[in-house]
Amino acid sequence: GAVLKTDPDLEAILDKAARYQADGNWDVASKLWQAVLERSNDTLVSRDGRTYHSMTDQVEQILATLPPAGLDVYRISADAAAREILARAPDPWDLQSLAAVTQKYFPSSVGDEAAFRMACVLMDRHEFMGAQRTLEKILQLHPDSTVNRTDVVTRLALSYALSGHAELAQSLLQSEPAAAASPAGESVTQFLQQLERGGSEELRRLVGSSFASYRVERTLPADYLEQPLTATWQFVIDPQSNLKYSSQDAKGRVQKESAGAEDNFADSNVTSLEQSLNKEWSKNSWRPAGGLAFAGDRIFFKSAVNLTAWPVEPGDSPLWASAWLNRYEMDSSTQAMLQIRANAGGWARGQREAGGSQQPQSETSVLFFGDEVHNSMTVVDSRVYAIEGASYDSSGQNRRVDNRALMMGGRMARSRTNFLAVYDATTGQALWRVPKSEPRQAADPVRNPPAEALPDDAAAAPALNQAGVAIAAGAANDALALESGGFMGAPMVVGSLVYAAHNQSGAIYVYCLDGDNGGAVVWRTYLCAEPDSGADPWAPITITGEGSDLFVGSGLGVVFCLDQATGNVRYAHRYERDVKSPQPRDPFGMISTSMGDINGWSEDLIIPWGREMICLTSDSSKIVSLDRRTGEIVWQATIDPLGERFEYVLGIHNRVLYAAGTGTIVAIDLDGHGRMLWGGEAMFGEGVSRGRGILTENGICIPVESEIWQFSLTPDSSVPEPVLRAQVNLGVAAPVGNLTSDGTHLWVHAGSRIFRLENATGATSRDETSSSQKPESSETTE
Repeated sequence: GAVLKTDPDLEAILDKAARYQADGNWDVASKLWQAVLERSNDTLVSRDGRTYHSMTDQVEQILATLPPAGLDVYRISADAAAREILARAPDPWDLQSLAAVTQKYFPSSVGDEAAFRMACVLMDRHEFMGAQRTLEKILQLHPDSTVNRTDVVTRLALSYALSGHAELAQSLLQSEPAAAASPAGESVTQFLQQLERGGSEELRRLVGSSFASYRVERTLPADYLEQPLTATWQFVIDPQSNLKYSSQDAKGRVQKESAGAEDNFADSNVTSLEQSLNKEWSKNSWRPAGGLAFAGDRIFFKSAVNLTAWPVEPGDSPLWASAWLNRYEMDSSTQAMLQIRANAGGWARGQREAGGSQQPQSETSVLFFGDEVHNSMTVVDSRVYAIEGASYDSSGQNRRVDNRALMMGGRMARSRTNFLAVYDATTGQALWRVPKSEPRQAADPVRNPPAEALPDDAAAAPALNQAGVAIAAGAANDALALESGGFMGAPMVVGSLVYAAHNQSGAIYVYCLDGDNGGAVVWRTYLCAEPDSGADPWAPITITGEGSDLFVGSGLGVVFCLDQATGNVRYAHRYERDVKSPQPRDPFGMISTSMGDINGWSEDLIIPWGREMICLTSDSSKIVSLDRRTGEIVWQATIDPLGERFEYVLGIHNRVLYAAGTGTIVAIDLDGHGRMLWGGEAMFGEGVSRGRGILTENGICIPVESEIWQFSLTPDSSVPEPVLRAQVNLGVAAPVGNLTSDGTHLWVHAGSRIFRLENATGATSRDETSSSQKPESSETTE
């Protein structure tokens, strides 16, 4: 698996401290322990080689068992430092100050009080998992806590209950009779009884996960799929075999036809290259790599060279287009794979004919049907975050090629060269882009809004985080490191902070950027480096967070839980990868593997669920649930239990996770340790789904061949039949691609085209769609 950050030097310091401890030299031992606490932010240590924790935890366990003489010596300096931090705090409940003491000086005589106050603040913010972790630390690790034990126990029991684990709360109170008999304990007991009776709807929402409604799209009118559907509007940028577009090409063209049209009105304008791509798409059961995003009444389409915004009632031109054209730069791992196949010539073709990989084989097909990382974008709080390649030069031909030679018998690690660009969703104004090193093209005043606000010099300004505190001095070097790699997917945005996974020569980092300060680096954390067995280069890393926790998969056999405020790794967990080995080699001794050798999900996604984190990774054929506190396995399930494989997450609704693949849908009870409620078997007859479906509150819509099938969320049988089937006329000889709903119509992403579908009656009106059919949040992820 992946190479994690362990530090033999720090381990040697701990060994040295142990020797001084054995000699009774508490002064030197204490200085060594504190040095490790100061330096071990993202250093991991493991006893079993599977679950890794911060080395800070190990030091705190040592300090918790010190005899009084050793503890007194340690506290001479630790107490002074902790009290100084608290004295500088603006108020006694300042979370940043309390967290600093809890993380660096917890065994001090004031560490338990700081941790208790921190837990109270977290509970007020409904960050119950963070409160649990802190309260458990007081009970288990503080050497001589003076905080009232009843106060700690009752709050811990309440945190258990509010995170959906009433049984743990009851068990804790039973083991602490004094706390249970206190007024606070009696209140918690009454609360638990109310929960057991079902409680109110408001209470159930409070106890539920923030991911209880995840990726649920706008509900369509009930009669929308009762009639055949026609693409009455479509926009296309013709694909280019060499991906060298001109400014004229990038403007694309709009095609419109009256509702109910039955003729293939666009076929005459389909190029031979697009026809070839569509045939390969259909033959190999690919899915388009891109997706559409909504914000308010507009939809965003990321083409091969730019980003365009359209109204949901589209016209002849976009509302705006991105400020510059950008090129596609294939990742190095895919370049190596295609290079080997080209060099091997007939040998490579023979391997494919003999049952080898059916993955996209050309740069153009990789862009449109493979590389989901490059096609990633998301809309949050009226800002569009898009992964882009470098800008074209004036001729439009400036493309970088990775000419690094392959080592004999070796593999080139996946790596990226791209940018994270941020636009105002309303005006299209370019707000910032990182890294900042490349000169940008001036905006076309006719096609694009001015991009004057793009802050090239933002990095020179003193950067402050959300708390108004100056960012660490090392951030300048971290920003420079952004230029040596690329982003691995659309970011997660919380307030003004932007969290993104970044690949630097195969090593995965997480960056926290200040979105209100031109993308200035707040912190950077190293996670792991790619092993020899490789990784799926096209699977995006989707960062998620809940409370003070940040969750990141790597696609390299390890998942991580980080602290959102500091980036410190709380713990990491190794899981079993599904990577075929030994791998085939070409006649020249080079590894000729394809992405087909790595079996897993289409993305690396971790879903926090109460006390669990549900891990769906690109290199594992399982769903693995881990305990959020410890990183230990709670349950796991395979992704092809009945022979049909499901590959991507549709979403979560009513505490059920829905996933799909080319031949099936599955419903998984997240409260039932992965129990499969229905699906998993072949459900589309002789048909194949060649695009992504969507989850809405009234059903699941799946593209199957040239139709869209709707399934109930709670069918009557384990192998459900579709409730509705609508024939789709795209006007192009292509499968139905990735679906998106605006609450009135379905939209289809088909590589180089987007379609707006209207039913045959043409009578559906946005005015008929109730406001309840719109999502509660403006955030939409690719």
